[in-house]
Amino acid sequence: AEEMPLSEGAVRAMYDERALRQVLQVVGSVQFDLAEAVFREFEERDLRTAGVYLALLRSAEAGARWADALRLMAELESTGAGGPPPGPVVNSVMRACTNAARHEEAVQVYEHAARLRAAPDMQTFATLIRALGRAG
Repeated sequence: AEEMPLSEGAVRAMYDERALRQVLQVVGSVQFDLAEAVFREFEERDLRTAGVYLALLRSAEAGARWADALRLMAELESTGAGGPPPGPVVNSVMRACTNAARHEEAVQVYEHAARLRAAPDMQTFATLIRALGRAG
């Protein structure tokens, strides 16, 4: 089978998404609010992929910004991407809740993802065990 070359627009979109993820990771490691402001500046450019959301979610996770993580996961689900949230997204949101000592919310995120038939992985179960252990 012959490979179809990517269009210039497709290559540019992949580059833009990768660059945005990298910027969000660097900025987000310092300040979540600034990372989210950068993210919002790019909304109209159709770069709201799970990977871009994940970069921002990891910033929320690091800062224990559990409410922001829940909001971002709901926003990602509403973008119409279809299907359950990707495992790394679920894991990051659960860890943000656990890092903020919001263990019940971490369990609720797991239950929500399970209802949507998201595929759990070892990180999901490790985070769930940590949340349940800390909840008492």
